[in-house]
Amino acid sequence: MDKLRKFISSLQLPSGGLKRSSSGKVDLNNAFLIDILLKFNMRDIADRFKKYLINRQNADGGWGPYENASSSVITSACVVKGLLATGISPKDETMQKVAGFLVEHQNFDMGFSDRRGYKESSGWITAVAVEALLRLGFQKSLPRLDEAQLFVRKCFWECKESIDKQLMSINSLKNSDFKVTIEIRELKWRIERLKFSDEGGFPHEKPCLTTTIQIADFLYRNNFKNSPVFNKTLNFIISNRNKDGGWPEHPKEESSLRPTLQAAFLLKELGFLK
Repeated sequence: MDKLRKFISSLQLPSGGLKRSSSGKVDLNNAFLIDILLKFNMRDIADRFKKYLINRQNADGGWGPYENASSSVITSACVVKGLLATGISPKDETMQKVAGFLVEHQNFDMGFSDRRGYKESSGWITAVAVEALLRLGFQKSLPRLDEAQLFVRKCFWECKESIDKQLMSINSLKNSDFKVTIEIRELKWRIERLKFSDEGGFPHEKPCLTTTIQIADFLYRNNFKNSPVFNKTLNFIISNRNKDGGWPEHPKEESSLRPTLQAAFLLKELGFLK
């Protein structure tokens, strides 16, 4: 754990921002990882990142993925999840402003797209946005919440989005207390028919640790540890830890913030990380 903390600390700038990797820049899409930082008792790092986020809220109430970037629905929803994990009230002015930003982006089809002007709504973006708004207590600001939920399900069953996006959609619906039993079993079926690398990573051609961790985490949290895919992905994750204590986006690359925290959290719950 000391090695893990040392690596995460090395990514934090004096401003409080957390870089994606040693050579990368601050990515606000990683704000949702604050929840894991707190579970690892890294409150000092989380609090500095919290202040960084609050100080960089755009005038329209949202956040962009990088410094001075235009606001996006996904980034703003990720920041909502992170800030709420720190204990900030949904009624705080910062949170009220971002709720207003998100509400404005619900399209006529009841879905959400990442920025105004995009004609086609996205299932996974809709799921993440709805989860954020429900966490903020803004049910009444989504006049047709049931239709937003149906839109997400429609996109899922049409199977037009990549497996990582499908995982985010179903996890967000589940976190929003929607019943997704049928979708969860369908997603397990889809996962077991994916083509993995010989080492157990996905996708087959260029395995991505972040996606592979998502798959393993989904199987674990939905009681599918008996799936042959679970052990395969778990072994891939364990075998790809770098010497600095972190995990890379792809094997043999430098360690990166998101796969490191998500892999460490999963392995700790499974008893592989002390």
